[in-house]
Amino acid sequence: MLLLLISLLLISLTHGDHCPLQLDPQRVVVRYGGSVEVNCNTSIAHKGMGWEASEGGVPMTSDSLITWRVSELTEWDIKPYCYINPTKGAQCQVELPVTVYKTPDSVSIRTVIHRGPMIEGQQYELQCDVHNVAPVQNLTVKWYKNQTLLNQTTFTDTDKTPVNKTVRLLIRPDRADDGAQYWCEAELHLGAEGPQPPPKNSSKPLSITVYFAPKIQFCRDWSPLKGTSLDSYPLNLYSVEGNPRPDISWRNKSSSVNSSMPLTRYDSGLYEIIASDDLNNVSCFMNITVEYPPELNCDKSYEVKDKTLFKLPCIADGLPKPEYFLYKNGKIIQHDFYPNWNDSGWYQLTAHNQHGTSNSTFTINILHAPVFHDSQEKFVMEEDSNLTLECYTTGNPEPEVWWSFKNRNISTGSRHFNIERAMSTSAGVYTCSATNKFGRSDKTFIVEITGLDYVSPNYILIVVVVFAPLVLIIILVVVMWRRRKSSGHYEIHSEMQPLSNGSL
Repeated sequence: MLLLLISLLLISLTHGDHCPLQLDPQRVVVRYGGSVEVNCNTSIAHKGMGWEASEGGVPMTSDSLITWRVSELTEWDIKPYCYINPTKGAQCQVELPVTVYKTPDSVSIRTVIHRGPMIEGQQYELQCDVHNVAPVQNLTVKWYKNQTLLNQTTFTDTDKTPVNKTVRLLIRPDRADDGAQYWCEAELHLGAEGPQPPPKNSSKPLSITVYFAPKIQFCRDWSPLKGTSLDSYPLNLYSVEGNPRPDISWRNKSSSVNSSMPLTRYDSGLYEIIASDDLNNVSCFMNITVEYPPELNCDKSYEVKDKTLFKLPCIADGLPKPEYFLYKNGKIIQHDFYPNWNDSGWYQLTAHNQHGTSNSTFTINILHAPVFHDSQEKFVMEEDSNLTLECYTTGNPEPEVWWSFKNRNISTGSRHFNIERAMSTSAGVYTCSATNKFGRSDKTFIVEITGLDYVSPNYILIVVVVFAPLVLIIILVVVMWRRRKSSGHYEIHSEMQPLSNGSL
């Protein structure tokens, strides 16, 4: 039998290229345990043709087409061939290339001599195990990180029976690899005759955890509202990095600060934020300005001299700096103004910023010299009648008031002066005077008396002014006339007679 096989092999090697047989298909790829079917035909006369194979052999027949069939192929290294005995010439044969394959029972991935998180920058080894695959020379093992192909390995082994293969990959992860998924894939490239696409078996992904030292990406100044804690500083995964998540602490003026305590308006300043984990500590500095709504602290009353500049008496303590609005009788007025004597009254001050509004109500007392209000200034009254003169004056502080008539004081402390049962002597000019520390003001009232015996002072004045010169002239004329009459020649006669009988 051995000699027959050797002779057939020699014939095949000698005549194989010219053997009048055709195989369809010319090459087969079949899964282990699968079925296979190949036709062998010829177009020449022959004395017999058949199939030789360890499974599914076909006895020699005179037909021109015979088929090799195996319903469940379990031979790994099977080499079937079709042969023919031509009517002329020697026997020849054509071998059928057969590839029997088996996909892996499993593909798995693991770390080598390591468990737990990896440290950034250190080197680690991953291992991919492919179990029970054939043929190994058709195997390619690929490494992936997420969906990125990292590496691939092929094999030159000639084993046709299933084997186990181990492939390793060195990695040096960084912080960007935290949470990355590594996996490996076994792929059998069996050529055009094989299944398309090529069969693949993948491992479950290996998710790695990478520990890395803290890093503060940016350190920005912050303006929180009072009552906010440092724990509310806007830190996120992008501003502070670190794995495991760093612990955050704060320092101010070289002293530790309780980050959960609410900030007050007095806590503004330079702060240091510290991020720390088992690998390292990092820090940076920032200015924190604590903002707060306005708070007014006004007195209930203010005094200001009239026509002098009045400035806001109570500035609100607030950040950002508040805007101010001053109201009187519901109308907004200038913050700073020059008040008149009649601007005393109630005022409302409003301070506003982005965090709130504060209001305060107070009075402004305008200090000023006495001022007289318009009133009647001339009065005509009948003799023996009554009259009350009223002096309407205001001042701040309250002025002292008195009355004078014909250059003498007649009343003090009252804004009223009563003239009762008027006589001719009651006529004239009355003066009301008011004074305080800021000045003095006077107001006059003219009183005239009507009646039979009444002569107007003005009239008397006119008579005196007009007729006095005339009276003087008349007096001078009379005096001169009398003096002239008393001068001249005079005769004196005596008419004395003697008395008779002694009687007068």
